[in-house]
Amino acid sequence: MILAGEEIIGYGLNSVIGQPATERKPDLYILDNPRVPHQIHLRAGDFVTLYPGEPHQALCAIGNIPAPVKKAVFKVPVSYFTPL
Repeated sequence: MILAGEEIIGYGLNSVIGQPATERKPDLYILDNPRVPHQIHLRAGDFVTLYPGEPHQALCAIGNIPAPVKKAVFKVPVSYFTPL
């Protein structure tokens, strides 16, 4: 969720689970050959939901000048989204 500022997030719709990647931190993988052909422009108050395996590239600048962005990231177990 964007708290202040704005950013563009690139994302893909096809799962990348099993594709070559480097683990930088637990639950943070950098793909060797990223494909994020879609973009969404987020402003303060906007949010996006991404599921496990959906590639995304956050913090893309609006225009040519990087600007500060404050945001909150919530990681929710995918089991919360399965029907009862």
